[in-house]
Amino acid sequence: MTRRLWLVVVVLAGCAQPQHSDRREVTGVVTYKGQPVPYGRVSFVSAADPLVQDSCLIRPDGTYTLTNAPVGKVKVVLAINGGVDLQALQARGEKAPPPFLPHELNAKYMSAETTPLEVTVGAGDEKIDLAIK
Repeated sequence: MTRRLWLVVVVLAGCAQPQHSDRREVTGVVTYKGQPVPYGRVSFVSAADPLVQDSCLIRPDGTYTLTNAPVGKVKVVLAINGGVDLQALQARGEKAPPPFLPHELNAKYMSAETTPLEVTVGAGDEKIDLAIK
């Protein structure tokens, strides 16, 4: 029985997924007209390989934390107006907020092909603030 337990521990330890050397933690604040964006989703999409990406939710104070962002030049995709957790709001008895961004502006940032935001993720943990213009 001890031998089987040891084998399970070894197998599970081998399945752990460490952060890749070509990935980094990135934090920052998303703003629009100088004000923090209170909800939504941030995605960093590698310019070299669009299949390599990471995303996270924007917190109410406008901050975000990507834990596995690709290193190098990335396109920043923002989903703001559709980035509200409607189920959580309903569970708390709250109504959905009105759209935060003008529709045309929101649509421009929602695609890697049309977003004007590009940043470079370097070799260490980074703070990258994102301003919607």
